[in-house]
Amino acid sequence: GKHVGKETGEGRIIRLSKRGCMIELDRPVPPLTNLKMNLGDAGEELGAKDFYGKVIEELGKERYAHIVGFTAVPPEVSSYFQSHRQHALEM
Repeated sequence: GKHVGKETGEGRIIRLSKRGCMIELDRPVPPLTNLKMNLGDAGEELGAKDFYGKVIEELGKERYAHIVGFTAVPPEVSSYFQSHRQHALEM
């Protein structure tokens, strides 16, 4: 029952937690916008797994930073994120 728009864009995760992330996008996105995302640089199989989030807050106008809360993440993407968080803790 949700409307999916045709707009696409590029972004990168700059901070990651279990429940969400801080991302930089190539354009501003208003709060409460639902996002369909994938990991473009994580290999073909993992990159094909979509995950979803909602923009909670727009942080900056210059770099288009946003706080996003995850709403649906497949287990494979969740494991990928968990390994990145673990690696960051070990540094």
